[in-house]
Amino acid sequence: MAQAIRETLASRFLVEYPNKGWRLFSVNRVSAAYRGKLLLPDLANQTVRVAFADVAVRNGRPVALYSLELAEWRVDGEGRVDQTALMSRITEKLNMSTETQQKRSERDAIQVSNADLEAICLALKFPPAN
Repeated sequence: MAQAIRETLASRFLVEYPNKGWRLFSVNRVSAAYRGKLLLPDLANQTVRVAFADVAVRNGRPVALYSLELAEWRVDGEGRVDQTALMSRITEKLNMSTETQQKRSERDAIQVSNADLEAICLALKFPPAN
């Protein structure tokens, strides 16, 4: 009898630490950071890049990257993600038309370099490319 292959779509979150590279963050940690409940003292007074990835997972292992989006978090002196900056981006988007949002997203999108893509895939534990 053949064993069923189970594939699911999962979201993964990563933060780029200076001198350490991309590190996975759990959904709970990302949520706490957005609410200002998570302190990141080693990132205090910095702007860091974060990655939001949608991956296909088969039998517990990532097999495909469906989407990848980069954003920036400003971290204050205490190590909290700057809530004012986050909210201003959200409010700004809510006040724009859909067409303006799309144009702005395309213009302001943070480009993903090949080096970033390779490092993120490594952090996500994708199998090595042949």
